[in-house]
Amino acid sequence: MKTYIDCIPCFYRQTVEASRMAGLDDERIKKIIDLTGRLIENTGLDISPPEMAGKIHTIIRNESGVDDPYRSIKKKSNELAMSFYDLCKKRVRGSFNSLLTAVEFAIAGNIIDFGVGNPVNVKKEIETLLKEENKLAKNHNCGFFEYDEFKQFLEKSKNI
Repeated sequence: MKTYIDCIPCFYRQTVEASRMAGLDDERIKKIIDLTGRLIENTGLDISPPEMAGKIHTIIRNESGVDDPYRSIKKKSNELAMSFYDLCKKRVRGSFNSLLTAVEFAIAGNIIDFGVGNPVNVKKEIETLLKEENKLAKNHNCGFFEYDEFKQFLEKSKNI
């Protein structure tokens, strides 16, 4: 994965968003934006967006003293997701393809990323999966998820 030019405005948006969530005033946010700009200027496009986001969040942590600006929203989303745990577990156990169903729930959990600027409705995502069991089964080798290859890898693995 590499960074594309279109990623750069998102880095700035994420910088502002996370800095605000850390409770910083505009003057301190401006300083972090300037530091982020220097980082972007001195970093090639061969770095992945998650790597760059990590570097940006290091700047935010160092400048704000706040370890995780997203802590509060993560906590609420985790509590909501955990309220579905028993239902999801029951669905996985009763599924025709329990591995695939578990993977679908893992995918739903993975889309919860507050740094990418896509407001995620955790409850809606989980409810959608509960309604559409094995949705990926129809397209499980569609290029972005090689289920058969994944399953073969698991069969050969001793640890995950």
